[in-house]
Amino acid sequence: MNAMLLFQSVAAGAVAGALAALAASFVTLILPSPYQVVLNAFTISIAAIGIGVVTGAIWGALATSAKRLTLYRVAMGAGFGAALVIAALTETFLDGAFVFMAAEAVAVFGVAGGLTPLLARQRLVVWMSPVVLLGALGTGTLLASAAGSNGPGLSLPTPVPTVVATPTAAGGVLRPSPTPTTGDAEGDLADTWTVAAGSIATFTVKEKLARLPLPNEAVVRGTALSGTLNRVGPSAVVLDLHQLTSDSSQRDRYMRNTMFRNAPTATFTLDQIPAMPEGFLTGLAAPGAVTGTLSIGGREVRLNLTGEARYDGEKIYLLGRASFTWDELALRPPNISGIVQVEDTVAVEVLVVATAA
Repeated sequence: MNAMLLFQSVAAGAVAGALAALAASFVTLILPSPYQVVLNAFTISIAAIGIGVVTGAIWGALATSAKRLTLYRVAMGAGFGAALVIAALTETFLDGAFVFMAAEAVAVFGVAGGLTPLLARQRLVVWMSPVVLLGALGTGTLLASAAGSNGPGLSLPTPVPTVVATPTAAGGVLRPSPTPTTGDAEGDLADTWTVAAGSIATFTVKEKLARLPLPNEAVVRGTALSGTLNRVGPSAVVLDLHQLTSDSSQRDRYMRNTMFRNAPTATFTLDQIPAMPEGFLTGLAAPGAVTGTLSIGGREVRLNLTGEARYDGEKIYLLGRASFTWDELALRPPNISGIVQVEDTVAVEVLVVATAA
C-alpha cells in the first residue's frame, strides 16, 4: 500500500469529518441536547472528526481491493448501525438521547462517509485539513459555549399600566397611567400574605466535562412553592424538591431518587420581615435585603438574600439572590467521577409572588 495515498485518504477523512462536525454542530441548534455538559457541539465535533479520520483510513486501506466501494459502504453502514445501538442504550437512562444522537449520526456518517472518497482525489486536501479542522473546532466551541450559558436570571414582572381618562378640550382621551399609587403607610398592607402561583426558585451551578475549558450552567427550577409571609412574627416559604426540573431527565431523577430522597422539601424561614423600603407602597421597585435560614433534610444554613420588591396594589413581588456551598448543607456534589465535575458554589434566585390572605 502506498503510504502517501493512505496519508492523503486519512487527511481527506479528517476534512470530511470536520465538515461533518459543522453540520452536526448546527443540528444542536435545532434539537436540544438531553445532557448539554456531555453532548454538546464541541464534544460532537471531536467525535465527528475522529469518525472522519477512521473513514479516511478505511478508504485508504481498501485502495487495492476490487470491491473497494462496496466494502467501504458496508463499513459505513456498520458504523452507523453501531451508533444507533449506542443511542438506544443511552436512551435507557437519558430521555431524548436516541432522537438526538440518531440525528447527529445521520449528519456525521452522511457527510463524512459521503465526502471522504471524493476529497481523497484532491491533492490539496492535505493542505486544507488544518484550516478546516480549526474552523470546525472553533464553531463547535462557540456553539457549545453559547448553549451552556442560560442568559439572564429572574427579574420582577414588568408593571402593567392602568388606563385612566384624561380630560382634554375635545372631551376625554384614554391614556396609560404609570404604576398604581396605593398609599404611603405600611398600614395599607394586609398583615398576612400567601405565596401564590407565579412563584419560582432556581438553583444554578457550573459544571464541566473532565478538564475541558467549557463550563456549562446547570439550572434547576422549582415552581411548587407555598407558605405564608407575616408582617409580624416568623414567615416561611416551602419548596417541593421532588418537583424540581432541569433540561436533563437524568439530573431530575438523581435529585428525586438520590440527592433529596429523604428530604422532599426545602424551607426558608424569616424571623421577622424588615420594614418596607421607601417607595414600596407607591408601586416602585425598591431594593432590599433579608436574612433567613434555609433548611434541607435537617441541615440549616443562614442565607442573606439581596434583591428588590414591588407592590402593585394586589400582589407583592419579592426577588432575592444568594448562594451556598454543598458542604454547608452536607450535600455531596453530583459529580460523575472523571467525567463531570460540579463547582462547589450554588447560586439561588427566588421570586415570590404573594397575595393577601
